Amino acid sequence: MNTQFPHRLTRAVVAASFCGDSIAAERTHGQVGEGTLKRRRRAATQRMYRAPVTGANQRWVMDFVHDVLAAGTKVQVFTLIDVWRREGLALRVRLRFSGSDVAAILDATREQRGTLPPVIQCDKRDRVHSTILDRWRRSLGAPDE
Repeated sequence: MNTQFPHRLTRAVVAASFCGDSIAAERTHGQVGEGTLKRRRRAATQRMYRAPVTGANQRWVMDFVHDVLAAGTKVQVFTLIDVWRREGLALRVRLRFSGSDVAAILDATREQRGTLPPVIQCDKRDRVHSTILDRWRRSLGAPDE
């Protein structure tokens, strides 16, 4: 059979009619005999709405990147990026970071830039959360989350 059909369901119906089989009206992904049905995955939680950024120093993003050196030593890289400019504000490499290390980096960046943004976004709050960082945030007058 050399005919091209626009959809897999159409191909399955035509193939089944030539074989004398009857099939249910569901989409089959792949070959007719496989009977696989792919379903869309849904997120477990709703995504938070983020206001669009319209200028520099409105939102910074911080994250940790992990790597292993040739000698087998594990290192962490702390990255701090301005979302609007896509500019790397801080890039520090250490074996391990504490909350006081992160607070010191943010303080140094604040002194260099002159201000802190209203929002500093983290990908995973648990990784950056510490009492030292909470104390640092409160000393700046930031509200509790």
